Amino acid sequence: MNPLSRLDIPLTGLVGDVLRLGLAWIAKDVDREEDLRAETVGDILSNALTRLSDKIEGGFSSKLSRNDRESIERTFTSWYGTLNATRYLELFEEAIKEAVKLLQRDKIDPQSALFEIKEEKNKLILGREYNDYYAILPAILKQPEYYECHTEYLKPTAGRKASIKLDPLWMSIMGLGFLTSFAGYRGGSYYLITKPGVEALYDNPRKMEDLLDDLEAFTTAVQESHATMESEEIYELKLSIWLAKEGRMIKEEHYPFQLHLISLMGQVYTATKTVEIDLRELQDYMMNYVRRVSGLKEKGYNITIDTKTQTGIYPLEALIDLAGRELDPRNRLSGDNEMLTYIMVKDIYRAICSGNRKLMEETLFRTFRHARGLIAGDTKVDGWYKAVMAKFIWDKHLEALQI
Repeated sequence: MNPLSRLDIPLTGLVGDVLRLGLAWIAKDVDREEDLRAETVGDILSNALTRLSDKIEGGFSSKLSRNDRESIERTFTSWYGTLNATRYLELFEEAIKEAVKLLQRDKIDPQSALFEIKEEKNKLILGREYNDYYAILPAILKQPEYYECHTEYLKPTAGRKASIKLDPLWMSIMGLGFLTSFAGYRGGSYYLITKPGVEALYDNPRKMEDLLDDLEAFTTAVQESHATMESEEIYELKLSIWLAKEGRMIKEEHYPFQLHLISLMGQVYTATKTVEIDLRELQDYMMNYVRRVSGLKEKGYNITIDTKTQTGIYPLEALIDLAGRELDPRNRLSGDNEMLTYIMVKDIYRAICSGNRKLMEETLFRTFRHARGLIAGDTKVDGWYKAVMAKFIWDKHLEALQI
């Protein structure tokens, strides 16, 4: 049994999932408790951070809250002499780098720290106090749990607020879990992707590595596709077509993932949405669709769409984007308030997920009829909208859309 499988951490919800993701990096490379040496754990954390570096460098995050800045600055000054980070991504990156330095100097004993878990009234303490200080769980993770009551452990009471204290190693593990789950910061909201129950794979290093690899691909898809939660259908379609164009298939057994949308409401970080994301049906369909469209391109058919800033846009991809824009009344392109493009995309989503060929044929026929009516009718229609619809209902493209 992997030594980390024995850890009894009384946390569920977002914080528990993030923490266990951080531990997963250690679990996949350590089989025995005696292997939890400072040098080994330091190398694991350092290598994981290097692997996530592109995501960190390409990402953006909010500034540390005033309370976090003051609290963490006191702690990091005691631990490391200073705090350089001003934003949350920088904070977690710095926490890992500084913990690695302590491990390299043999200032932390991982075997002792990892198995030092204490519960006190309304308080959880992870690890051993270092230089007279523990770190307090940052607001970006603590507040969504506390105010949304996602865990029994952090259930609000009339007394003191629940607190989680971490030593340098546990702070770095929490940071590694956050960076692993980080899938972008857009429109004032954090997109975090977790995998509840990840600890079940601690005893299987190969499967653990596969999951972390797929999670990295999935969070990159969320980040690079710029998918936002206008609707769950649009969100899932954007992710699945982005993955298909990259030639990336997430293993079916790794679904579902859990999306946490964290937004600053006033002065408090709040979980505004928590949903399961399962692309099993969509990704198979999208891989076939992308292959068919690519085949048409190779035969010389001009099937994709170009803009001033982007080339090679697939017609279905463009339609999905139009549907997302249409949810904002200021951006509606069909000249009315019926959101016809959004309705088309929702129907296509349902047909794909059904796996029913006849339903897809009926859906595409309705889409063709509506699109022809909009293009040929008297309704004022945006030029880009017409261009997308013309490509979408072209007979060669309709063939590529079939199940």
